[in-house]
Amino acid sequence: MYGGFNQIGRTGILRVPAATNQALSALSCSKLLNPEFLLLYLNHNVGKWKRLAASSRKDPNITGSDVGFFKIEYPSLPEQQKIANFLSAVDSKINTLEKTHAGLNRYKRGLMQQLFSQARRFKDDNRQDFSDWEEKHLGDVFEWVKTNSLSREFLTHDSTTKVQNIHYGDIHTKFKAQFFQGSETVPYVSITAPIKPFNEDEYCQTGDLVIADASEDYADIGKTIEVMQVKNKTLVAGLHTYIARPIESQLVLGFSGYLFQSAIMRKQIMRMAQGVSVLGISKGNMDKLRFPLPHPKEQQKIAQALSTLDNKITAAATNITQLKTFKKGLLQQMFV
Repeated sequence: MYGGFNQIGRTGILRVPAATNQALSALSCSKLLNPEFLLLYLNHNVGKWKRLAASSRKDPNITGSDVGFFKIEYPSLPEQQKIANFLSAVDSKINTLEKTHAGLNRYKRGLMQQLFSQARRFKDDNRQDFSDWEEKHLGDVFEWVKTNSLSREFLTHDSTTKVQNIHYGDIHTKFKAQFFQGSETVPYVSITAPIKPFNEDEYCQTGDLVIADASEDYADIGKTIEVMQVKNKTLVAGLHTYIARPIESQLVLGFSGYLFQSAIMRKQIMRMAQGVSVLGISKGNMDKLRFPLPHPKEQQKIAQALSTLDNKITAAATNITQLKTFKKGLLQQMFV
């Protein structure tokens, strides 16, 4: 029953003949127990195993004696079977949703590769080709807006200041390419923050890109969100972020966030990143980023297609979370 502390008490069913070693305890079910039910019961109570292992020995583990004295409660065999069958159906549904979620993510990666390499093009409403994409530098279409340097210690869930602050860590871990302020949990600037009042230009506006300029790995360096919806003078960007604001109406709302997710941009950003333990990228280097820009109406079609796909991905992820929460609550009620 030992394979690293986090694995203590984890249980599975042998479905083919096999031998076990000294790190495992093998159990045979009596006629009073359904193996699938017992599996559910033991894995739900894995915390009891860990507490026993952690409290009783210098080297945390569980012995055969511990397993033998572990008390279980169980209903009649027919009820055990019904419980096992129902929860197996829930697990099957979760597994199906997880495969769907993974498939949608793979499809999105492939679609983005096709769209931004121009291997796949949209037609206009008359089924005619759009004009050729025009080569641009980031500095041609965006200007830089001042951000603040507030770290986590000056952010809070208290909304007294009414000004929310985007932290670069949240760009790394929480936010999608299209950022809707009303749909996201964003910390507020604390009243104790050592900062002067914000200038009007420092507040995020619709269409702004907020870019994480630092990261410990290449996957997140330069990660970018596009502000799709924001209340006036209520959102700023903080430590290790840049704000790039569109200069002219060359960009359709919703396109830029996906552009910065594309391989053509990610490869350039990763090449430009500098540092050892922490990677960084400068505004000067980012101004040199090159990308082909499609006609505004084709931008709109690209953004709509990817946004629709993102909504499906989000819906699948939400369903998975809800089913897992439902299962956890059900187990809690059954195996109190």
